[in-house]
Amino acid sequence: MSNSILSQRALEQIARALFKEWFVEGDEDDGEIGTLENLVNITTGKRPLDRSDFPTKNINIPLYGGNGPMGYVHEALYNEPIILTGRVGTLGTVFRIKTACWPSDNTLILLAKDVVDYEFVYFQIQQIDIHSLNRGSTQPLLTQGDLKTQPVKIPPKQLLKKFHNVVTVLFEKIDANIEQSRTLTALRDALLPKLMSGEVRVEDAETELKMAMRTPAQEASAEAYRRHLRPNDRYRRK
Repeated sequence: MSNSILSQRALEQIARALFKEWFVEGDEDDGEIGTLENLVNITTGKRPLDRSDFPTKNINIPLYGGNGPMGYVHEALYNEPIILTGRVGTLGTVFRIKTACWPSDNTLILLAKDVVDYEFVYFQIQQIDIHSLNRGSTQPLLTQGDLKTQPVKIPPKQLLKKFHNVVTVLFEKIDANIEQSRTLTALRDALLPKLMSGEVRVEDAETELKMAMRTPAQEASAEAYRRHLRPNDRYRRK
């Protein structure tokens, strides 16, 4: 799993390097000056009616706070790609979320107005000195109004499309690694007690692990092979 984490960091570093090369260190004459509001709609999360510290069959939607996942709820507030940052208490954190989730009321949610702007906004918001926008006295506070009016040099749409197409591939690999890590962690937690009690044999556990470590492409190939087996072949393989 440590190799998976290193791979995720390396892929994001590549995407970040591309952002800096194309949009930070590139030709200053490209694009026009606007504000973050030109690229995204910004709203505040909501407090869920109930929550669980652990996922269950019916309560399995991640609940996000300013520091990231903080529990689980039974339904999603968003089912579309969002960018999340802390609103109260924790400022400066930025999360890229593409799965169903529920952002809490201490977060701000950024929804890209155009899908090709999503990755650009994710890195652009990290260029902003969020702590300088703090309006809180007893605890840090970031308002929608202060964030949406932040100046942004908006690149030409064709360049944003090109960046989107390149970085999406990198992010898909990152997300696949994260999902595999979650699957392996859940499998480990499920198998370890059974191995200790003798309920599951080591050979069976190894088979489960190999199946879980398959990439989506490998799994698709295996499924295609199974579907094309003749009935007699399936019988002989049992």
